[in-house]
Amino acid sequence: MDRTREYSLFDIFLLFKNLKIITRKGDKKVKTVFLTSGTRGAGKSTYCSKIIKNNSEISLISRDEILIELFGQTELDSYGDGHYYAYEIMWERVNKQLKSVGVNGKDFQMILDCWNGFPEERQRIVRKLREAGADRVVIWVFTTPLETIIRWFDEKNRNKDEDREFERKINKSRSRHDYELFNELAANIKKDGFDEVVYINPLL
Repeated sequence: MDRTREYSLFDIFLLFKNLKIITRKGDKKVKTVFLTSGTRGAGKSTYCSKIIKNNSEISLISRDEILIELFGQTELDSYGDGHYYAYEIMWERVNKQLKSVGVNGKDFQMILDCWNGFPEERQRIVRKLREAGADRVVIWVFTTPLETIIRWFDEKNRNKDEDREFERKINKSRSRHDYELFNELAANIKKDGFDEVVYINPLL
């Protein structure tokens, strides 16, 4: 994956601070959506929470938060309809916000935190966002190192009762598989239709 620059949290804060200068199109108010992308456990949701905490004007729509709101958890039966229902709710909220903003005379920024591991998914999301009224669609690609992801999973599950060594091996194997698959599928992410691709290392 081509990473000409990896942005830190401070870089992203500066990006939002200067966003009006970067995205201004004459007197037109600009609607920008930042889509998160990265392997499972890369710290995307935690990172977004930090951004929102320091930028109250930015909207955040998270598929995982919708799942928790609806079902109390994010791990659902893959054969059920829960994920599809949450996805529909997510798009209802995205469309509502993008179509209703602009009346206050301000630019609008939204973070959309949802899974998009395959190129076809990313391309479909870009199309739907533009149809909903987004002027710019920027993707944040998380470059969290594999060893960090494994450590975070291990820390997250530390207090569970399962066999720790067996669980650790399973998490390590799954994390490595997810990490390698995502990077393979994101090799040409710049061709997925985004206005800008930003690589983020949450450790910086």
